[in-house]
Amino acid sequence: MALSYNQETLQEQKLVLTPELSQSLQILHFSQLALKEYIDNAILSNPLLERPDQLLETFDAPVVTIHKASSDLPKEGSLPEEVRYYNTLTERVSLKEHLAGQIRCTKLPKELQTHIYALIDTLDANGYLPPNFHDDNNLSDIDQEAMNILQCLDPPGVGASSLCECLKLQLDAKEIICPITEAILNGHMYDLANNRLSKIAKSLQCSIDDVKESLAVIRCLDPRPGSHYTDIPLTPYIRPDVHVITREDGQLDVIIDEQSSCPKLILNPKYLDLLNTHKTDEKTMSYLKEKINEGAAIIKSIDQRKQTLKRVSLEIIKHQQLFFTEKEKELRPLKMKALADVLNLHESTISRAVNDKYLECSHGIYPLKHFFQQGLNNANGEETSAANLKNAIKALIDDEDQKKPLSDQKITEQLQESGEDISRRTVAKYRTQLGIPSASKRKAF
Repeated sequence: MALSYNQETLQEQKLVLTPELSQSLQILHFSQLALKEYIDNAILSNPLLERPDQLLETFDAPVVTIHKASSDLPKEGSLPEEVRYYNTLTERVSLKEHLAGQIRCTKLPKELQTHIYALIDTLDANGYLPPNFHDDNNLSDIDQEAMNILQCLDPPGVGASSLCECLKLQLDAKEIICPITEAILNGHMYDLANNRLSKIAKSLQCSIDDVKESLAVIRCLDPRPGSHYTDIPLTPYIRPDVHVITREDGQLDVIIDEQSSCPKLILNPKYLDLLNTHKTDEKTMSYLKEKINEGAAIIKSIDQRKQTLKRVSLEIIKHQQLFFTEKEKELRPLKMKALADVLNLHESTISRAVNDKYLECSHGIYPLKHFFQQGLNNANGEETSAANLKNAIKALIDDEDQKKPLSDQKITEQLQESGEDISRRTVAKYRTQLGIPSASKRKAF
């Protein structure tokens, strides 16, 4: 068969994202912090774009007169509330800074301090040295001395290279002497993690009560002593994007936070007036038109973000109305695809609209994604949400006999008896997602 080249015309449909549509989808997907950063950069690059309240707000801090004489100093209770608040703010200290600060307060030789600082730099976020640190490094006498000093610092347990060593250091710091506890730490940590107390008691030739007392001591120890000093930033303050309110007629409605979630922007009227001025040269006119179009596109995208967020929120409230009107009512199953079909939007648009967005109602603050629940059919053919099943599983486990905890199979059977069509595998998955251990680990001896 001979090969040949020819030209032909084909007609096909393609979805092409224009720059304006791409920008609109990007702004819809932004969280509040990401949107603020985006707007700040846009204002810096576009002199025509600005906020309505462009004037800087000055904070009139209360003035407190401090007298020279110590006896005339104002008391803490007499200080204005704002001053007392700012006096309580403290800087977050990392683990390495905390340990290094203790070394600087000593009169140890400089060379020894240098070795201790080197060890501090190798600690991970939990306060541990690398695994098998003692074996991988031929420690000199000064290194061993530096290690001993590091393990005596606060918090107790830092400088260990294993969990067992970390807990032992804490026992030494608390001056707790218990042979059974030490024996458990030396050779029965795996059995302890799996709640095999009978096996431990038999191996150590002691009673279950002795093992339970040692377990209580171990539970008072901190397996991650350095985690309280990590460099993880403080939990951010959540500002809801959507507020659910009740109108006078009793109907639910939503208010979008226009200050943070959908901030208002305007085009500077002074620059707009230049377009009507005959003295404006052609180059300046072209620049102004370009920046006006850019600014107007951003303003339009933010307005579309507001409208989409409001439409999605109203439909969520309509579908989950019983959750908002009755405090103990559970969520109904809801999928993004179903919501997209109702609103005549693409499923990806719904996903962008609820990404990193929060809703505030009388029950508290929830991520918008919280209201989308997977649905499962029960024995009666009715659909129930995964959240409802998780709550049912948790309720059964909370009421169980701790000496004879329910297995996943028993939980499955009880749920099936109540009309839920659920498998043992699904029960095990939901139990794991709830952070509840298996029956063998929940058993109380």
